[in-house]
Amino acid sequence: MMLPVFLSLFFSFLPSSDSLQCIINHEFTVDRTKDISMVKSTCYAAKYCIAVHYEDKNPMKKQGYSVGCDKTDCNDMHTQSGWEKQENGHICKKHRDYGTAGEICCCTKDFCNGVGTADMVLPAVAILLMWVIA
Repeated sequence: MMLPVFLSLFFSFLPSSDSLQCIINHEFTVDRTKDISMVKSTCYAAKYCIAVHYEDKNPMKKQGYSVGCDKTDCNDMHTQSGWEKQENGHICKKHRDYGTAGEICCCTKDFCNGVGTADMVLPAVAILLMWVIA
């Protein structure tokens, strides 16, 4: 009886085959005093994972990074100038919206904007297995 429940719970966490899995995480400072961060998790995107690096000469501006699932920013990377392909496969562009040295990068493989799947999936599977065994 427990095995069907376990399997249905396990498979409910898996994305559909046409979804792209991305890391979602934010860690940045605003006004040198307001640290903003979140617990790292995953999100599902239709086309692109995104990584934004906030960096500005003015220390009162936002400094840090955000990664997640893109909805609009990467759509113009094949039609507008300024985007460059990096050695890691990311396509990046310097962007003043993210500071004087800010950059936005887009990528198209699972977890390409952060750590590998093992960092997220293995702990979840271990917890589910402990629940089934108990």
